[in-house]
Amino acid sequence: MRALVPLVLLSLICASSARGATKPEDVSLLVAPFEIVAPAGADLPEVDLLLADRLGTRGLGRVVGPGALSVQPVAEPALEQLRTWAERSRTELVVVGRITKIGRRISLDVRLRNAANGETVGTYVAEASRPEDLGSAVDRLAGQVVEGALTVPVLAPVSAAAPQEGSPAGATQPAAPKRRQPLSIKADEMEAVEGGGGSRRFLFKRNVRLRQGEMFVRSQRMVASYPAGSNEPSTMTATGNVILRQAERRAKCETAIFYPKEQRVVCKGNDAELEQGGTSLRGKEIEFFLDTERMVIRGGADVFMEPGDAGSEEPPQ
Repeated sequence: MRALVPLVLLSLICASSARGATKPEDVSLLVAPFEIVAPAGADLPEVDLLLADRLGTRGLGRVVGPGALSVQPVAEPALEQLRTWAERSRTELVVVGRITKIGRRISLDVRLRNAANGETVGTYVAEASRPEDLGSAVDRLAGQVVEGALTVPVLAPVSAAAPQEGSPAGATQPAAPKRRQPLSIKADEMEAVEGGGGSRRFLFKRNVRLRQGEMFVRSQRMVASYPAGSNEPSTMTATGNVILRQAERRAKCETAIFYPKEQRVVCKGNDAELEQGGTSLRGKEIEFFLDTERMVIRGGADVFMEPGDAGSEEPPQ
């Protein structure tokens, strides 16, 4: 009997280590269409889309929204359904749920499930008694889902594909597509707004912090806008004493508009300023790209350059 104790302890230690090694960027999950329980003709917000959008700004490696699946909403899918959904969306975890509306109150019942074995990782419940409370409810759910996802151990890292049978040894395999850096937005307050035509917005207020890879942005407020059918923001507009840092680059302005797909930033207001490599640029509007050295200054340009070292070579005659 005594010999079993070390083995049990060792198993617990190993399991704990595996869970502790899970990072947000290791997580890939799908938000499946939520089942709706409400009177006929009731006007209900698309909570599943809003939740997918918010999870997409929580620094996770991959988030797929409900629009990626053409399936009937099911709050408690069978294991084979989970596996099929996960395979189609190339994810490991699936968020399923039910939206219930009674009068003005909206109740959200959400489950995070492991597609590999069907186990329920966590069950989360939230309520919004008023439309303006929905953003906070979705934000809380997103935080709970992320916490639950981080308890699921990463079984094996993604490795390069093995050469196909019949391929010559050492043959070069096609490179995997470059994955965009996870996006994380934090703030003291958040509000979710549904626009016309299926568009959506998240409004972040007070002490807003955005991080993506080497880029860090701080501002007083930020609006993340999502076009219909997408759970990736098309633009993120930061306002109020905006400060942006990326490696050796630093920008200051009143308003900064970030276009994620283009990796483009437009800074304007309060004499926008960009510092990089000992050079300081100022203008009414500065446009620059995060993945290149390209930049454009509009509305008058002031350029200040640090003088070179005294011992530098003399210019050619």
